Amino acid sequence: APAPAPAPAPAPAPAPAPEAFAAAPHAEEPPPPWEDLPAEAPAAWDDAPLAGDPAPAAPQPLPGDAPAAPAALSPDLDWLATVLACGVGGLVQQLAQHCAFVGLEGNVLHLRLAPENAHLHSMSSNAGKLQEALTAYFAQPVRVHIEVGEVASQTPAQYKAEARQARHAEAVAALESDPFVQELIERCDATLVTSSVKPLGEAE
Repeated sequence: APAPAPAPAPAPAPAPAPEAFAAAPHAEEPPPPWEDLPAEAPAAWDDAPLAGDPAPAAPQPLPGDAPAAPAALSPDLDWLATVLACGVGGLVQQLAQHCAFVGLEGNVLHLRLAPENAHLHSMSSNAGKLQEALTAYFAQPVRVHIEVGEVASQTPAQYKAEARQARHAEAVAALESDPFVQELIERCDATLVTSSVKPLGEAE
């Protein structure tokens, strides 16, 4: 008898569609509750006063915040200090420094200028600028009257010259008494040139 024919092989099962194996999109987890707070929220909590806390004290003004009181215009004013403080410069400062204070009548400031310095008063604008500076310094109208003549009292320029000479004399004396300088003079037969001595802190 003939052998029976083999049974046909079963057809392979169709491959599942890609969509069937696609993973479902991962559901987004909500952020932690502390991340939902605005960035400024902690600062606001830190700054908020607690119940029962005393109210913050108002800031107190510093001692230098108060405006300085204007200088007093009086018959016994210190002319040297006034010239240094009123803020003039250049030829106006030279005019003020070579003037001597004579007196005060009302708001008129009387000054005297030596004849050898009369050229400083040749320009009327110098006296006008000095008057403006003194008006601002004393915070009241000031008139300046300058006369040319012999000066009996010390001027600011004379005071500065005498102070400079005194500092120079002290510097020379300090060098002459210095042991190292004395030894150098003796060994080298040197001479101290006093005119070249400059006190410490003095401009060339």
